[in-house]
Amino acid sequence: MKVLIVAYDCVPNAGSEPGLGWQWTQIAARRHTVWALTKASNRRAIEAHPGSAAVNWVYIDVAEDSGPLHTGTSWGDAIHMMLWLRKAYAEAKKIHDLNLLDVVHHVSFGAFWLPSPLVRLGPPYVFGPVTGGEVIPPGFRHMLSTKSRVSNAAREALQWSAMRSTNWQRMAKARRAVRVAGTEQTRARMIEAGASYVHLYRPSFSLDDDQIQALEALDGPDLDAPVTFVSSGRLIGWKGHILAIEAFAKVLTRLPEAHFHLIGEGSERSAIEDRIAQLGIGKSVTLHGSLHRDDERALISRSHVFVFPSLRDSGATLFVFAMAMGLPIVGFDTGAAKQMIGSESGILVEPGPRDVATERMAEAMVTVAQDGDRRAAMSRAGRKRVREVFHLDEASAALDDWYVRATTDTYRPLG
Repeated sequence: MKVLIVAYDCVPNAGSEPGLGWQWTQIAARRHTVWALTKASNRRAIEAHPGSAAVNWVYIDVAEDSGPLHTGTSWGDAIHMMLWLRKAYAEAKKIHDLNLLDVVHHVSFGAFWLPSPLVRLGPPYVFGPVTGGEVIPPGFRHMLSTKSRVSNAAREALQWSAMRSTNWQRMAKARRAVRVAGTEQTRARMIEAGASYVHLYRPSFSLDDDQIQALEALDGPDLDAPVTFVSSGRLIGWKGHILAIEAFAKVLTRLPEAHFHLIGEGSERSAIEDRIAQLGIGKSVTLHGSLHRDDERALISRSHVFVFPSLRDSGATLFVFAMAMGLPIVGFDTGAAKQMIGSESGILVEPGPRDVATERMAEAMVTVAQDGDRRAAMSRAGRKRVREVFHLDEASAALDDWYVRATTDTYRPLG
């Protein structure tokens, strides 16, 4: 088929949104003729990668470094993306007029609320997998800083208004369209806003055999050494790192030789440092800041337990990496966590009042740390899950199925 991929963020071998844009573009190019629209700022990284040759790249340039268009902030990213899509539509129309496209596939931003004008282009439309429908449980919202609460409210207001736009509703109700949600919460919110037949897939980051083997080959932890916990991610309120630190302080009362490694930077770093000092656990916690990807993976692989305290994550790539390395996972049962790790790869605890939530997490951390047999079983289950659920071949088969469903006259919607 002749396929147009809309990949606003697209960077080879990256994590998060840029990595997903690249990954779906490469999957589509396995069996189809692909044109890909992406930001002009991605050009250097894309053209330096051998995989770029399989795709007809079209770079859309919209300023990213001035006024409200400054990317790197929630509102800046949203405004820039909307303007980028308007310009991308004009380029897409030229491509369609010359090549008569079979499918338009929106992969990035993978935001469920996005009102893309490209749905008007004409060919069958595949939207997703998209996420972002996850919300912070009410019991956790009071823990956020004022800045984080304002940001969260603005996010929800943007989603509410965007889903009521003409373009979003057109996409939501189009018959020759396949709508794919990556999480149960996202699917429910799309249906609530009027979308017909939303297919539930999974958080979409995947690994191929070479990547899995490379992660499995990394040096593991010293099983005779005191237990080490590790967490990684942006140091922002809804990522929950302060809660993980508070839980770890309770762990130390039972495992005094344990250590906690926290990787990442962000606006909450000073608050985290203050909380560590208040708890008097500075000697047992190391804040590493941002690390090079290889250094981050090496540190994670040498740790015993991966802690993921996020309050609403829609499917972090680090879940997949940690499971491939063989780390059991401890986290809150929020967002897409359960879809990511399944029932055997770790322990997810129910959110609740702050003291209750941190006590539950501490208990789970101690359980995994002290039970070597259970930890080994979780390690095996996580590696098996990556190969069975998060393998690139599985994603490729799913993509081909969406394209067939979108383009066949006997189309029957999923969902």
